[in-house]
Amino acid sequence: MNATIRPEQQVWSYMASEVFQSRYHVAANYLRNCNHILEVGGCSTPITNYLRGTHESVTVVDPLVDPMQAETLNNRPCVVRHIPLNLQDYVPTGHENGFAVLGMPQLPLEPVLAIMRRCDVNVLEFPPAFLPSCLMFQAVLESRYFDVTARIVFDLSHNDIGNLTDVNMAVRHLFVLKKRGVDPADVRLSKWLRISSDYVRDARKYAWRTDIRDKSAMLLRDRFPSAYAYLKQIRDDKRARRRRAHSLAA
Repeated sequence: MNATIRPEQQVWSYMASEVFQSRYHVAANYLRNCNHILEVGGCSTPITNYLRGTHESVTVVDPLVDPMQAETLNNRPCVVRHIPLNLQDYVPTGHENGFAVLGMPQLPLEPVLAIMRRCDVNVLEFPPAFLPSCLMFQAVLESRYFDVTARIVFDLSHNDIGNLTDVNMAVRHLFVLKKRGVDPADVRLSKWLRISSDYVRDARKYAWRTDIRDKSAMLLRDRFPSAYAYLKQIRDDKRARRRRAHSLAA
């Protein structure tokens, strides 16, 4: 599926690559039986494009989404709204029973939990190398309202992923969460809480290494500009060769 990328969406244009859109097909499958779906995020690839079932309403809230309203989806009656707002400025209808956030940032926790607790299915997806997403996921699990019913791992590296240069962000974990049943021992939840702690620990290490790398690059640029320019050219040439190889393979 092709997605139109506006200039202000360019930083996220890799989300519209074919392999990144596969995440949405999986999310849509898990939401197929939900009547009222709310997605936070979506930008140029709102979940509306991937749903194939019958739904009563689909709402996408994202500051960069193209505003849109429609009365049908898949040739069936459905109230569709794409609303360019931050979640903090949106008032949910209260009827939501399916929730999705792909590429999860660190959203305001209480509004998110209030929505998720009403929903039968919640789909959360993020790169475990990104610390804000890991902290958000850990906070959701620590609320103890949800069980993890599925985890799907996508390794999208070595594919054509557009303008994404950090291959660590090409590894994505998609989680399906549902309301917790009665489990006094919390055995299943305890396992995922440990895993979420591992995510946070590893993401902190990655953030620290990235910060050191960036500071070193800035020091090199400021004090040894010719060496910086030389190394940057080597890096850019390597990326260009990789893009050409992916293009030929496609």
